[in-house]
Amino acid sequence: MDKARESIDDLRQRLEALRGQYPEVDAALRDLDMITPRLDEPDHDPGTVRYVLQNLVERCGGIPGVLAAAQLVQSTVVALLPGS
Repeated sequence: MDKARESIDDLRQRLEALRGQYPEVDAALRDLDMITPRLDEPDHDPGTVRYVLQNLVERCGGIPGVLAAAQLVQSTVVALLPGS
C-alpha cells in the first residue's frame, strides 16, 4: 500500500507543477482524489477504482511527461484490488 501511496504522491506533484498548462491536469487530479480514499478499503467497489484508474491513464496520455507515472499508479493500485 505504501508503494501505491508513493506513486500517487509522485504523480500528484508532477500534475500540480503542470496545473494551468494542460486542460487534462485538473481532471487527472480529481481522479487521484477519488482513488486515494479507496486505498484503505480496496475491497470496496474495486470496479469503480479500475474505471477511474483507466480514465487517469488516458487523461495523462495527453500530458507530456506524466504517462509513465500514471501507469505506475495504475499498476500499484490494481495490485491492491481483489482479483488482481
